[in-house]
Formats: sequence, structure tokens, C-alpha cells
Amino acid sequence: MVHKFSRVVTPWYYGWGLRYIKNGTMYNISGYDGVEIRFQQGKRFRIGTDDPAGLTEAIEKATGLPPSPSET
Repeated sequence: MVHKFSRVVTPWYYGWGLRYIKNGTMYNISGYDGVEIRFQQGKRFRIGTDDPAGLTEAIEKATGLPPSPSET
């Protein structure tokens, strides 16, 4: 279950593609902007996107949760 989510800026050294990051997984196909979803179990999933505002809005509608403050 989703605990919280926020817009993020992914560091360049995380790279692109499917990657394992601290406490989770990242799927990034473009750029540095993205959304990170944190689950109640402590895991996180980061999604890279050219439209972080649109993805944030879609997650907000699906979960009923407001986004957390942006993280870098």
C-alpha cells in the first residue's frame, strides 16, 4: 500500500533503465525528473518521466493521497 509519494530529481549517476537504489527500485527512461512512491513496508519505487506533474496527478487520483513535498 502506498504510504506517500513526491516529485524528485534523480542524480545523473543513478543512470537510466531499471536500477536498484537504496531501499527500492528505479525505472528511468528519460531525463532527471520523476516521482518516488514510498510504501508502508519501507520500500520505494522511483519512476523517471518527462511529465512529473501529470504522473503526480494520476497517482494522487488513484490513491486519494496528496503528494508530499518535493525531494531531491
